[in-house]
Amino acid sequence: MESFGNPQSILSQVTIKKGSFVVDVGSGVGTYSLPLATLVGPEGTVVAVDIQKVKLDRLYAEAQKAGLQNVHVVWSDAELPNGTKLADAVADVVILTNVFFLIDDKQGLLTELKRILKKGGIILLVDWTGSFDGIGPHPNRVVPKDTARDMFMRAGFTFGQDIPAGAYHYGMIINN
Repeated sequence: MESFGNPQSILSQVTIKKGSFVVDVGSGVGTYSLPLATLVGPEGTVVAVDIQKVKLDRLYAEAQKAGLQNVHVVWSDAELPNGTKLADAVADVVILTNVFFLIDDKQGLLTELKRILKKGGIILLVDWTGSFDGIGPHPNRVVPKDTARDMFMRAGFTFGQDIPAGAYHYGMIINN
């Protein structure tokens, strides 16, 4: 098993169709956004949302260099109301990988995800299972899998299934 989840391997466990509208919240430099752009094809859209502009600039440059015209970046804070700057019920899939532990206002984020996700849409959540002596987040930032699942359920989502996400992470599909 890989120590850190392989994006292609993790994404292969999620139903992402050609032409889908996918939002990668906390996209960073595009570890998931770039493979997603290929999965959704030129008729699909990937919107990368991040609070760190320098990472979005790098992601956009990489997407352009790779000829991926379907990658769009949004510099914003997804924890805020309308923080993704997207329309209501626009996303088929939301990707939330290695970022949930960083979110201060988790309820704010879940409210925003509920707003942008289509009925029947899914969320891919991948996050740390522990701190691992400093490899992962500080121990008080780790969100245990059961806690994360319960937070999503209380926000009106339903649990789909667990998926393998490497030795240090948990993964799950959450349904809207």
